Amino acid sequence: MLVRKGIYFFYFLAAASVVLSAYVSGPPPGTTCAPGETSCGATNNFCHKTTPNSGNGFGDIALYPTGNKYNPGQNCTIMPYCVDTSKIFGFQVVAKLSNGNPAGSVMISDQVKTQMNTSGGLEYVSQTKAGATPMGIHDWMYDWTAPPAGSGKVIFYVAFVAANGDSTAANDLVYTDTLVLDE
Repeated sequence: MLVRKGIYFFYFLAAASVVLSAYVSGPPPGTTCAPGETSCGATNNFCHKTTPNSGNGFGDIALYPTGNKYNPGQNCTIMPYCVDTSKIFGFQVVAKLSNGNPAGSVMISDQVKTQMNTSGGLEYVSQTKAGATPMGIHDWMYDWTAPPAGSGKVIFYVAFVAANGDSTAANDLVYTDTLVLDE
């Protein structure tokens, strides 16, 4: 009986390890802290057991060239970035209209560090495994085309993980932010 429990525990640890290391290559869609979504924080099994924005660092998102407004149909560069002393970084961002519908379209310009997944018609951008490893300040870039005229307010939701690299959920940090753009 003790051997059987040991075997089950081994399989549990192996499965947990696979799940934890799999997210280095990007989280599952829907972990941006947008309304109706979760974050990579305390409520998720196998995720980073922390309260978002409780660390000493921060995460932010910037839009170039326009700042806090968008021009309908304009191509822009989106730059999510995180500052922390952790070893491994990850992120996920989604753009939604005020009504929760998809806003604009994504074009991955750096396929080494970023990738896109879709779910429910929404385009989620996250890091790749190669884009997850640098220390200190880390940023990613991708291109975004703004929605057509009359679409209204666009909200970018982003969540970052600043992990300590020990392959467990302990002592990792999560940062969240939003960027609201008027037309």
